Amino acid sequence: MFIFKNKFLLLLFLVVETLLVVVIYYRQQHIVEDLMDLQTATAKGGYESIYNGFHKVSKLVYFSVAANSELINVFKEAGQADEAQKKAIRLAMASLLETDFLNIKKLQFENIRFYLPDNQSFLRLNEPELSDTDRSSTLYASRAQTRSSPCRPVRLRA
Repeated sequence: MFIFKNKFLLLLFLVVETLLVVVIYYRQQHIVEDLMDLQTATAKGGYESIYNGFHKVSKLVYFSVAANSELINVFKEAGQADEAQKKAIRLAMASLLETDFLNIKKLQFENIRFYLPDNQSFLRLNEPELSDTDRSSTLYASRAQTRSSPCRPVRLRA
């Protein structure tokens, strides 16, 4: 009887212990998932805040450029220009925007691009001497072309 009672208590102990381990494990998993969800939401909120801040600044930059009639008139000539004229226009635009671009770089902007109607990247303010490249396959170039508004290709580097 004593051996039977000890076996019963041992079996009862193992069952209770197993149940406790299972309950603690699932509770811990639930806590970890909740914590990860909270951290993900916090990181996503921070990312969206930074991204939207850059987008607001890009809109300000876009509208300040669009308001510069001298720059717009110079840029309009680029669509029908030959390569030598395009180079001169590119350098003229870069010099018109040099001060503004230096100020914008202080806000962590690395570049501003200007696209021609055929989606050729006409001017990169970070490298104005480079010739154009075809960007028609990129989504943001086609959006900028169809909307004539600032697009959102924000690239951050560590």
